[in-house]
Amino acid sequence: MSIDTRSKLITLMIVVLALLTLGATLQHSHLLQEREQAVTRLDEAQAAVDLLADSSELLTNAVRAYAVTGDEHYRQLFQSELDTFRSREKAVERLQALRAAPTELDLIAQAKHNSDQLLHLERQAFAAMVGGDRQTALALVYGVDYVQAKDAIMSPLDEARHLIDTRLRERIALLANQAQLVDAVALGLLIVTVLVVLASLQLFYRRRLITPLASMTAKTRRLLAACRAFPWVSAIMSACLPRVRA
Repeated sequence: MSIDTRSKLITLMIVVLALLTLGATLQHSHLLQEREQAVTRLDEAQAAVDLLADSSELLTNAVRAYAVTGDEHYRQLFQSELDTFRSREKAVERLQALRAAPTELDLIAQAKHNSDQLLHLERQAFAAMVGGDRQTALALVYGVDYVQAKDAIMSPLDEARHLIDTRLRERIALLANQAQLVDAVALGLLIVTVLVVLASLQLFYRRRLITPLASMTAKTRRLLAACRAFPWVSAIMSACLPRVRA
């Protein structure tokens, strides 16, 4: 195999190894970005579930406070949460945007539906207070039916929170392991690339190019030195050169 062919093969090998190393490095960076995105999705999904739960608690606290005190502020707070802040609807929309799993979305939808059903009891309590029947209002918002309706909201939310936490934490762990593996591969490729370059310099270029050139240079210098020391050698070479050219 000629020197030129070997040189091209070595160059191609180094280029391929360098590209593989670059690809592994980019993949490692991509996996780390996906992991960070999964962490962000986990935080946002948990915050959305908490928002729905907090909204339900706010409505409960407002209607109960109104039933106890009759303070109009609590009725306005209740209505503002329903009509203006709409935290429950925003929580559901946020979870849909985060592409929660179908099972998780079903649980969220169930909790939202149960929360809507609880509004009937809460509105009955407000109506009783307007009619001056505080005992009925208190019985409605502190009774067994109301407590069971609250449990029907919080239970699916707790289950959805658990499923979201489990799914995304498994995803985060998987991406972290993959990133670690790819990082090890990238480091291994880098070491192999360096070794190939060093071996090429030592075994091929040094033996096939540098050493022969150095030997030829040394011989040329010795010949020039002989020509300067013995003029007759130069005369013989001058006489031979035309024949070589011919």
